[in-house]
Amino acid sequence: MNALNKTTAATLALLLVAALTACTVTNEPVMGHKQLGLAGANEPFDIVGERSPSPVTLHSVARICLSQGRDPEAEVVLNRLVSEYADFMPAYNDLAALYLRNEMLDSAIGTLAAGLERDPADPVLLNNLGICHLLRNEREESLEQFTAAAAANPVDARNRANMAVGLAFLGRMDEAMALYLQILPPADAHWNMGVLCEANGDFEAAGDHFMQAEKLAAAR
Repeated sequence: MNALNKTTAATLALLLVAALTACTVTNEPVMGHKQLGLAGANEPFDIVGERSPSPVTLHSVARICLSQGRDPEAEVVLNRLVSEYADFMPAYNDLAALYLRNEMLDSAIGTLAAGLERDPADPVLLNNLGICHLLRNEREESLEQFTAAAAANPVDARNRANMAVGLAFLGRMDEAMALYLQILPPADAHWNMGVLCEANGDFEAAGDHFMQAEKLAAAR
């Protein structure tokens, strides 16, 4: 299938960000494993002299490069990480995020899939693979990954929030709303449903949800 158009993809991104801020959770953000501390090197490639850099050191180098917009160098380091330390899951996630930022959706999906071959139950990779499938408009596959992520980490409300997104993009609005109401205040649930209806082109339903969200928010 074709990828979602830019307007719908931008709306989806807004919804996912909104869901993150609305859900009260203690786990790490979507599209990121635990952030590891930087090694403290002033120049990322100070580690060249090391005989066998640790995965933490290499990851720190990659993140420095990413923070400086040096994507080609970050890609080299992250590919080295997944080659030499195949069980270091944050490398797959960061590499996929790099590819996604550079509009290389197929490469992002391939990277996440490779990581899941090492750890099939990694909830972050599962969730992010779901996002990638949704951006490629593969809606059934997207919901499958979001559901697996929620099963792998049921205490993280964000996985269930993304399940609601997947359900809504399949037209299963009642199920999406019911799921949102498990994890969000009613006003936020209606607002998110409004965004989803708008993304699906149902502007009348979107308006109803936004109006209900405003009423509930005012009554708090």
